[in-house]
Amino acid sequence: MRSLTLQYVPFKWSAPILQNLQSLVLRTLPSNHIALDRVLYIVAASPNLVNLSIHVGLVNPPVLPLNQTSLNELRRLNISGHYSLTALVESLSLPALEDLVFDIDARDPVDEIISSLVARSNNPPLTSLSILYAGPHSTGSGIYYAAGALITSWGFLADLDQLKTLQVGGAAFDPLVSVLASPDDDGQLDRWLCPNLTSLRMRGCHAHSDGVAKLVQMVEARNPDTSVGGTVFQANGASPIKLRCLEVHECGTLGVDVVEWLKVRVEDVVCTEPVCEGSPRSPSYHYL
Repeated sequence: MRSLTLQYVPFKWSAPILQNLQSLVLRTLPSNHIALDRVLYIVAASPNLVNLSIHVGLVNPPVLPLNQTSLNELRRLNISGHYSLTALVESLSLPALEDLVFDIDARDPVDEIISSLVARSNNPPLTSLSILYAGPHSTGSGIYYAAGALITSWGFLADLDQLKTLQVGGAAFDPLVSVLASPDDDGQLDRWLCPNLTSLRMRGCHAHSDGVAKLVQMVEARNPDTSVGGTVFQANGASPIKLRCLEVHECGTLGVDVVEWLKVRVEDVVCTEPVCEGSPRSPSYHYL
């Protein structure tokens, strides 16, 4: 057997059925406690994993020290649950990683965790990155720490030139759209970040008063109006390809005019406005 899915069923962490797999989807029972080193044991027991999706809601401290583990064939990692799982990520080296979904209740800056993983994995060919985008119910723990808000810097995107899809939930809106705009005139950033980015999705990213303007500036920079002679600014002889998909969910009030403008510049645009809880309201606007 090369593929196994276990969701909400009891299992023994050392069972032979959990060894030598190429694909593993594991979601533990909400009441099931498992030591962190035994979670790593399960992962390390299948060194040829290509796809790993793991959710553990309750994690006990490790009994044995965590060993550095290389999964040289792993291309997709989806990890969510208890904040202790960050130590599991910090024990992994994934040189072939293409798709990372990070939905851990992290207590430490997420950018540092991802940056360390990328460096430890010798800059894997990551094309898709999702950071706490699934929402408050993705962890299943009943507690939501908005890990996206713990991003202190987007500088790690400078190491992800092959990134095509970026999904972010709970982070500050303004810094993200600003860093994806054209390089700074003051020279602090001398090249485009994520030049191959074609899809950007944001959910619950709080925007300040000028956040919408910064979003427009980012789209204007990456998707100029070529019908009137607009061109993409080149930095160090390189320029980004156009965004093809933009989704902004519950990040702020964009307005019908802004959404219509975005739909002219970007092929696929979906925007939903924030819902104010605790008071009577009509349904939130959903711009298609």
